[in-house]
Amino acid sequence: MVSEPHLHTEEDGDGREHEAEITRLINDFRRDYREQTTRLNLGFGRVYAAEIIENYFPDVTTWEQAQAGLDRYARYNWAIPGRGFAHLLEAKAWLREQISQTPVATTTETIPLKSSQRVGLFYGSSTGVTEMVAYQIRDAWAVLGMEPITPINIGEVKDLAVLLNYDCLILGTSTWNIGQLQDDWEIVFTQIDSLDFSGKQIALFGIGDQYAYPDNFIDAVGILGEKLVERGGGLIGFWDSDGYEFSESAALVEDRFMGLAIDDSRQPERTKARTQQWVAQIVQEFALQPA
Repeated sequence: MVSEPHLHTEEDGDGREHEAEITRLINDFRRDYREQTTRLNLGFGRVYAAEIIENYFPDVTTWEQAQAGLDRYARYNWAIPGRGFAHLLEAKAWLREQISQTPVATTTETIPLKSSQRVGLFYGSSTGVTEMVAYQIRDAWAVLGMEPITPINIGEVKDLAVLLNYDCLILGTSTWNIGQLQDDWEIVFTQIDSLDFSGKQIALFGIGDQYAYPDNFIDAVGILGEKLVERGGGLIGFWDSDGYEFSESAALVEDRFMGLAIDDSRQPERTKARTQQWVAQIVQEFALQPA
């Protein structure tokens, strides 16, 4: 698959709706066909116009970050490798090479109907970034000597009542379009109204883009957080808003976010450190003893 360069302007009124529609189509395809694409030798190549490379990937570091992001995006959505290119012919040659490669190995986490674990970790991801952070949380949690936790994609959960099996919850979501929930969360969101989260301690983490969407940075965390509090849940893991540049956020409460805020698009070098610091914080706030 090759995404060729196309012209658009930041002032284009239909730009965000166009992007949102593409995201919806990709997410629908992921849910319906990812199992089939895991068995195929395919690749996802994106060809960037010269001006985009010059403006957004001016050096080796930013270009490598873009490559890593595209590969993560393709592996998450279709279980195939991804790569960016400056020329269409290079992309086509690379795609032909993928035919002789072994399909990407994938794993599927089992969703326990009943769990002896005290902490549940669930996430909704559209490009793979939220999933990446969920696994960083898992690893940081283990380093602190806590019991193992398993990241579960909320898109695989049909009945949200499974969340009530845990005393403590760590929930992650990205924000899409104009301050909307990640679409897998949106599909199950109405189920929350029938659940009682009284006595549950809940830590939230969110992924957003503070520069491209400064007026609704990690709004989805606010949407999810408010609903969970309405249903009796108690939020922990509030995060200082210092170090971010944005105008508004539905997740902001008295200069603190309702949970960890990650911007892996503009501040990728801070993602891991922020995650580790936040995990250490919520371990204390959950007040759980090490395993």
